[in-house]
Amino acid sequence: MIDIHTHLLAGVDDGTASRTESLQLLDAYADAGFTHIASTPHLFHPTVKTRVDLIREEFLFLRGEAKSRGIELVLGSEIYVSDPRPKPGIPMFKTFQLVEFNTDIRPMYLSDMVFHLNLLGIDVIIAHIDRYSWFSVKDPMIQRVREMGVYFQVNIESLESQKGKTFLENGFADFIASDNHGSQRKAVDLRTFSKYPDIMKRSMNILMGSEQH
Repeated sequence: MIDIHTHLLAGVDDGTASRTESLQLLDAYADAGFTHIASTPHLFHPTVKTRVDLIREEFLFLRGEAKSRGIELVLGSEIYVSDPRPKPGIPMFKTFQLVEFNTDIRPMYLSDMVFHLNLLGIDVIIAHIDRYSWFSVKDPMIQRVREMGVYFQVNIESLESQKGKTFLENGFADFIASDNHGSQRKAVDLRTFSKYPDIMKRSMNILMGSEQH
């Protein structure tokens, strides 16, 4: 199994506060049967301070610890986007970039942003679509970017809700993820991922390039 959206690098952003906590989470992932995790610290977020200078150091430390537990840890980022030409972040699996937006303001520039990142060779994954008050599977803007090749990520805890079921039924759950922030937020039941083996398999196929839109 894979979790493509986590904040496990200690002291880097609003995720785990210590290496001890990060290691405890790695143990939980190993116990739940995960083989891959993407660490995706915030970049450019207006209210989250990110220690960019610590990213490489903490990633290298945690990658070694993950390997000893049978997990491949990859580095990525979650970029906050507020205009049609965002600065590129750290793509995971070479080309995949998590993007997030203001939860209440509809991003009218969305298709322009996707086009801009596509020109840079970036595959866009919209993070935690369940959190956006403006997101609708019937929205022509959303349908348009879907046709442009955008992928959609749903947070695991929302899948049992009616909104989550709507995403599943309409094929808007290309990825499910934890958005794990450690003790800074509500604990995530990692065992829930095993209820969705088809999504887990397809997620890996997308990231490894064996499945495209």
